[in-house]
Amino acid sequence: QLAARTASPIEHEAIESELADLSDKLRSARREQLLQRTFDRYLPTAIDEARATRITTLAHDTLTNQPTWVIDNVRHLYDNHQLKGRDVADLATRIIQVAAHCDLHGQPPIPWPALPAPTVEVAGPGIELG
Repeated sequence: QLAARTASPIEHEAIESELADLSDKLRSARREQLLQRTFDRYLPTAIDEARATRITTLAHDTLTNQPTWVIDNVRHLYDNHQLKGRDVADLATRIIQVAAHCDLHGQPPIPWPALPAPTVEVAGPGIELG
């Protein structure tokens, strides 16, 4: 049977020193783990990589084999004299966004492209001299 005995001052000091050292190591490990978890949030996950790959595939397929909705909407922009002023990269990005929407929902968002706000011409009051 084990008998309880008190530690000598030297043993007590060694135990306290060891506990303090272990406490410091544990605190440092927790801090490092928290830091690692914080920065891991900003790294791409497998889901992010799969999503990027899918969007790249959609972009390639949509821009090389234009579906009818792309042709119809580019024609709409052309017919309404909106195509000439459009930024090509912006238009391609918008087409890819719509392609991703089609992939997810099965149809393009309505309306696409967004129709411009109607302009109303108002004749100003005329001044007649004479």
